[in-house]
Parts: sequence; structure tokens; C-alpha cells
Amino acid sequence: MATVKEILQSMVNSAPAQAADVSSSISSIDTIIAQFQEKQDAMKEGIGDVATLNLEEYLKTLYPVLTHHQFKGSTYNMIELPNGTLTDWKIYQLIDLAGIEFKTNKQFICEGDKTNLFKKDIDIGFTLQNSKEYSIIENDSEYTPGNDFPFSNFTTVDIKDEVLDDTLTQIWIFELTYSPGNTTIDDLVNEWNFAHNYITTPIGTTTGTYGTQDNIAKLTNAKNMLNKNKTKLENTSVMFGPYI
Repeated sequence: MATVKEILQSMVNSAPAQAADVSSSISSIDTIIAQFQEKQDAMKEGIGDVATLNLEEYLKTLYPVLTHHQFKGSTYNMIELPNGTLTDWKIYQLIDLAGIEFKTNKQFICEGDKTNLFKKDIDIGFTLQNSKEYSIIENDSEYTPGNDFPFSNFTTVDIKDEVLDDTLTQIWIFELTYSPGNTTIDDLVNEWNFAHNYITTPIGTTTGTYGTQDNIAKLTNAKNMLNKNKTKLENTSVMFGPYI
């Protein structure tokens, strides 16, 4: 039966070869991580971004940019996020108004009677000097006839959010958002979703093992664990030497 010192000596003797094996394993993991990352980048750039561009170009044929614009939500084309989508968008239509005037950060007026247009809870957008902002109409708009300033008659519109300033120039009204039924759009969404699923699906007995993000994460954890093992093995000789 081996003595305590013999066991410790055996651990010291085997440590360099074990550390070398761990280094080789780490190198192999680095290669596999790089391969998964290449696949993920290719799906993002070659499918996600391309499908998104194709969607936007197609929407422009249906809703010309001179009279419409596409709002893009926070999850739009976020193909590397679990909640990413290609459906988080809205189309707004430009409203032809004779006159618009900023009143407060939550109120504007426009010339004429537009009460039939600006109704409570309507989704609305604004062109400002440096941005487009969005809000909801808080109440039905009010018409004021026979007033000399700033227009002979005007409609007052109150909104829920403090987004307006004196650079207000255009008003947009929500027209539509994604709804299944257009084959071209549905195909692009399905293709984007396939790549998104390929990237973000976690490894599991019911989900499979193809999700590139989870593979990268788990391989990175394994690499970190092996690096700790390697450091421990490399220090074995120094730390155990005095006790042998």
C-alpha cells in the first residue's frame, strides 16, 4: 500500500502531463467555440439582416416613403436576443395638415376641424428636428372656430407623453402592424424565425442541442473550469514539494 508521501509524489509527477492534456482540451474547445461563433455570425448577417432588409424594401413598395414610414420596435431584428422578432414594427401614414403649431410638450394645434381624425387612444407619431417621437392621443380633440390666432379656426390635440418640442413639423397616424396573411412577409418572418431559433434555443432534452448561443456559453464554462484545473495542476509541484 502506497504511503502518503508516495501518493503526493505521484500527484506531482503526473501533474505536468495532466496540465498538458488540459491545455490540449482548452485549445480544442477554443476551436469549437470559434466554429459556433462563425455559424452564429453567418446566420445573423446572412439570414437575419438580409431578411430584414428584404422586408423593409418590400414594405416600401406597399407603403411609399414619401407618405409612410416604418417604426422599428426594441426587439426588431434582435436575432441574438431570446425575445427578438421580425414583427415588432408599425407603419405610420403622413397626415396632410394645412398648419401645425407646437403648444406644449403634450399638446399641439392644427388648422381647421380635424376632430374626426384625432380621436382618443389613436397611436400617433411626430417629426421633430432630430427624431421621430410617438405617443397616444389622450382625449378626443377639440375644435375652436372663429379664432384669429394662430389660425382662423383650429383643432387642439392632447397626447399622453411629453415628447413634443417647437421643432414639430409633421404628424403621422398609425396605419398597421404585422398580421399573418401576406405570403411575402410571412415567408421572410418564417425564415428569420428559423435562424433566430437556431441561435437562441437552449440545449435541452426537449429542445435539442443546436442552439449556438447556449453551446458557446456551456463550452465557455467548460473552458473556464479547465483553466482553473490547469492552474491547480501547474502549482502542484511547488505547493506539495516541501511535504514530500
